[in-house]
Amino acid sequence: MLYYIFNYFNNTSSSYLFSILQQPIFRAIGAALISFLVCFVVCPYIIKKLNKFNVIQTIRIDGPSTHLIKNGTPTMGGVVILLAVIISVFLWTKLNNKFIICLIIGTVCFGLLGFYDDYLKFKKKSQQDFL
Repeated sequence: MLYYIFNYFNNTSSSYLFSILQQPIFRAIGAALISFLVCFVVCPYIIKKLNKFNVIQTIRIDGPSTHLIKNGTPTMGGVVILLAVIISVFLWTKLNNKFIICLIIGTVCFGLLGFYDDYLKFKKKSQQDFL
């Protein structure tokens, strides 16, 4: 979305600033900063909600002893990462690019697969592979 705004202003004005804002390196840095800010702002809220609904990691007894410290950790944190990636992609890329569309579809599909896996772990209170 921002790409199209910068492109519009670059075409209507002779300012050098808008041509710099369209450069891939600037857009990559902007996307990384937006992703970081989304994670930084949204993650504490999501963790509080996951703890409130008791969506926590369950560790099997027969697993490695080093994994026992993860018991009680909120699961489904990938939702925050998926949200940050999607927001950054929609803000900083040309959305008519077929590779970007494939990226979005693939990322959402893998995110849904991870969500389904975490949901089954939460529902069955086990660490087994369900798929």
